[in-house]
Amino acid sequence: MLGGVASAEIIELKNCINTSFDKSKNSELKLNKDYWEEHKIKIDTKNKIITETVIMSDEFSKKNNLSKIDQSTYYVQFFEDPYVKGYRNFKTDNKVYRIEVDINLVTKKVIFISNLSNRLRFDYICE
Repeated sequence: MLGGVASAEIIELKNCINTSFDKSKNSELKLNKDYWEEHKIKIDTKNKIITETVIMSDEFSKKNNLSKIDQSTYYVQFFEDPYVKGYRNFKTDNKVYRIEVDINLVTKKVIFISNLSNRLRFDYICE
C-alpha cells in the first residue's frame, strides 16, 4: 500500500514539470515558466475523476488569447496502486479526439497521449 496512497480518496500531484521539451534548445525549467505558473493534478479515486489544473503565465495567456486558468477533467478507467489511467474526449472541427493519461504514483510520472496529429505525447514529473 505505498504509505497510504491506495487508501487515499484524493491524491494530489503538484509542480508538474514538462520533461518533453527539447533540452538542446532551451532549459526545460525556463520553458515551463514561460508557459505556466502552476501545473497540478488531482485524482479523486472515489468519484473516478482526474482534474488537471494549469495556471498560465500572464504573458503566455495574453499572447495566445487564453484564459489564465485552464482546467480539464479526465475519467479514471483504471486504478490499481500505484497506477492510474484515465481519458477525456473532446470535439473540435467536427472530429472527436481523445487524450489519455497514464500516472505512476510511485515515480510521480504523468504521461499524456493524444490522438491529435500523430499521437502527441507529453511527459511530466510532479512532486
